[in-house]
Amino acid sequence: MSLFKELKRRNVFKVAGAYVIVSWLVIQVVSSVTPMLNLPEVFGRMVLVLLLIGFPIAAIFAWAFEMTPEGIKKESVVERDESITETTGKKLEYSIIGLLVIALGYFVWNSQTTEQPEPAVQPKISSTPTDNPQIETVREKSIAVLPFTNMANNPESEPITVGLHDDLLTHISKISALKVISRTSVLRYKDTKESIATIAKELGVANILEGGVQKSGNQIRINVQLIDAQTDEHIWAEIFDRELTASNIFKVQTEISKKIAAALKAQLTKAENQSISSIPTDNLEAYNAYLAGRQLLAKRDSDSLKKARTLFQRATELDPNYAQAYVGEANSLRLLSEYSDLPQEQMFNLGEPLIAKALALNPLLADAQTTKAAYLDEAGDFEAAEKNYLYALSLNPNNAQAYHWYGHMLRNDLGRFEEALAIHRKAAELEPLSSIILNNVGWSLRSTGQLQAALSQYQTIYEKSPGFPGVLTGLAWVNDDLGNFALAVSWQNKAVELDTANILNRYWLAWHYLNLGDLTAAQAELEKAKRITPTHGTYGFWESKMELFAGGFEAAQLRFTTALERDSTNILLQKNLARFTLFNSDCESVINLWQSAAPENFGDELRADIMGLYDQIDIAWCLKQTNQAQAADQLLAKAEDILKKNPTEIYFRLFSKAGILAVQGKPQAAAQAYANTVASKRTRGWYWVDHLPYFTEMRKQPVFIKAREQLMQQLAQQRELLAEYRKNEKT
Repeated sequence: MSLFKELKRRNVFKVAGAYVIVSWLVIQVVSSVTPMLNLPEVFGRMVLVLLLIGFPIAAIFAWAFEMTPEGIKKESVVERDESITETTGKKLEYSIIGLLVIALGYFVWNSQTTEQPEPAVQPKISSTPTDNPQIETVREKSIAVLPFTNMANNPESEPITVGLHDDLLTHISKISALKVISRTSVLRYKDTKESIATIAKELGVANILEGGVQKSGNQIRINVQLIDAQTDEHIWAEIFDRELTASNIFKVQTEISKKIAAALKAQLTKAENQSISSIPTDNLEAYNAYLAGRQLLAKRDSDSLKKARTLFQRATELDPNYAQAYVGEANSLRLLSEYSDLPQEQMFNLGEPLIAKALALNPLLADAQTTKAAYLDEAGDFEAAEKNYLYALSLNPNNAQAYHWYGHMLRNDLGRFEEALAIHRKAAELEPLSSIILNNVGWSLRSTGQLQAALSQYQTIYEKSPGFPGVLTGLAWVNDDLGNFALAVSWQNKAVELDTANILNRYWLAWHYLNLGDLTAAQAELEKAKRITPTHGTYGFWESKMELFAGGFEAAQLRFTTALERDSTNILLQKNLARFTLFNSDCESVINLWQSAAPENFGDELRADIMGLYDQIDIAWCLKQTNQAQAADQLLAKAEDILKKNPTEIYFRLFSKAGILAVQGKPQAAAQAYANTVASKRTRGWYWVDHLPYFTEMRKQPVFIKAREQLMQQLAQQRELLAEYRKNEKT
């Protein structure tokens, strides 16, 4: 028998065919999941090498062995009349047909679908301990796109010039192999006289892209050049002359993005190539309305935000399939709920359908996924929000805003402070000159107990941007952390003067006055806020703080009870009512309110977390009062463990050690813990201790009485300091 016939008889050809089809399917799957899982490119090459090595092994195995009813045997020991290679061959044929159907189905699906499975991606976070991204080792594949020059030098060309720059930045930032500096930082270099080398050093990049735009009638010229910042030599330059249409503009941006990637040897994934090649709209008027809206969105004042929303609505009227414009309107609504009197409920009712529309049009739109995450965050669905933030960052790994908002949630809602700091540092790498993001690095430093580092961070920002209200608030809060209440009031007052319409600044000023021990001044600030926005929904919370300071917790309890009658499912109202009900020692009601507000904490085992440490101490005391001592002790043990693992200087942990000891029935030890806190001068919220019922025995201890007198002296000294600050300011 010839070798060919023997190979055929032993099904070697069929095994080889099946192996090739399976290998092709494996390679396709690997090429799809590698970028989603952020795996190194070498992973795909390793899989290919292993498959190539396996091919001759499979062929040899098919030649040397045979399947029999008794199992696998060497071909040489199987009698020819007992061989079932013909039956095995038919099974292999069916298998090959099935594999071909699967391969064909995968090919059709992969070529037509626009939706990718949501990857389990963790963003790459810098582990550098510094908060100055300028001293980070400069990546070779890093770039800053400077604001484009309006070469015609006429106002008519300015919107399209700014818009082209913004959109090109968005395109390039989708390339995961590149580090791309975000918009806020590069805008500082509009019409700059600084050298390329200086700009690159300040932004921490190796390459700079410059460009110019000239519009003439229905024609547009775009001139771009990529420069090596170290040598000041051109890597690539080109001039694009096109008819001014929306599709042409997007095609040019795609072409530029791909040529930059090629010049910097940054490999594009299949998903990235698809994303930067998409055309969001072919309606030029809709595109212009969107660009104008986006520029107004950046101003962050209520009037500009309302105008921006109108422009985004105009864009979607002109092109109902313009996904980015729906996202723009959803973002304007979210910001209006923060910077104006737009109720949050209205924000959700109007904004969520817009996000759904945008994602239905383009599920791979990173900005839409980021905005969806922000809305989920606002709604308190943190698990879903985190999933969306990570998905958005997998689609656009250079999205500084996504890192920024994600860090907020990790810090403020989830208590994952170290992660929040790392995320905000990553945002600062991409926006090294953004005062807002650098300020949030300071807030995250505070949350990890690094108060002096936070103070230094704020001072550095203030030196560069003294007109930025956020840094004034940051300086106020870190001084409040350190017990410098006079400085806290002074800095926060400057923030109020700089942005008089921002009622949140006035709320915080009132809070600092309470810590200073000045109830009259705190109430005056609250009244000023009421005059600015009479119907704002948070006044009740702030009035209750004032009432608690004065010992009027019954009025606060009545206020929250009345509010809950109107809004019975409001978790925040339930939690506040629980705290004020505690002052009346009505522990059964307190536990019922907490079980309604946070049922996830009341399973088979009570749950404790750092964000709710004070609340859990309250619950533990109430459990003891209702004859549930064992559950109370378990909860207190968890609270103690949290304190051991985390720094104790932060505001929601200041008196927690004393609280745990007091509930454990150790009033003398609790008084000493209180005295230690007073000695540190980090005493924010000290007035709560004066009223909480589980501190009753502690307040009788001589150690407490002496420490309380010391605290009052500290506050008196702080009020004298504030008077001196004001006197010096006047002179």
